[in-house]
Amino acid sequence: MRVTPGPCTPGECPPYGEIDCIRVDKVYDYCFEADTIQPQVCVTIEGCPGTLTSATCTVSTVSCTWLMNSPSATAGFAISTFLISGTVDFTVACTTPGTTVMRTDTATFSMTKSILLCAPDGTTQSCEVLSAVCTPPIALPTKVNTFNVCTTVGVCTTFESIANVKIMVPSYGFCVPAPCEVSPLILPCPPSSLFPPQCT
Repeated sequence: MRVTPGPCTPGECPPYGEIDCIRVDKVYDYCFEADTIQPQVCVTIEGCPGTLTSATCTVSTVSCTWLMNSPSATAGFAISTFLISGTVDFTVACTTPGTTVMRTDTATFSMTKSILLCAPDGTTQSCEVLSAVCTPPIALPTKVNTFNVCTTVGVCTTFESIANVKIMVPSYGFCVPAPCEVSPLILPCPPSSLFPPQCT
């Protein structure tokens, strides 16, 4: 019987044929956190005549970087500190009778985040921002034709601690590729005119 990848009923899975030693990245810890960037992200929009009629924002870039580990009270664990940073693009519409002027500006943000992770010697820590959003901006006039525009940025980030290890696993042997499922041809292949016709 050919063994193929896929689910099998517990107790009815085929018996494995060997135990292999493989080299993989073992995940020692893995968690996610939703955070609000503090303080709010703001820009000052100048040269905005008339009334500010709309304001929008987009988180254009965002990244997360591991900074350092600090000792914790629990053996094998560490307080891992990460830097989350990015940029927000603001666009506002300034309206006077008969005219609308668009103004844009960009603001940067950053915050540090400390997470308690299982991080014994030999592990490395990393993080990844899965998503980031900004709330509808609030604009307040500060002086003539100038507005202070602010938004709240939220980020969803995963944090992990990993190490490259060698472990023993039950194995069914090497993976053997199956024939590919192909879509119907939309043109003859090969074409019937591949070679010149034979003389008669």
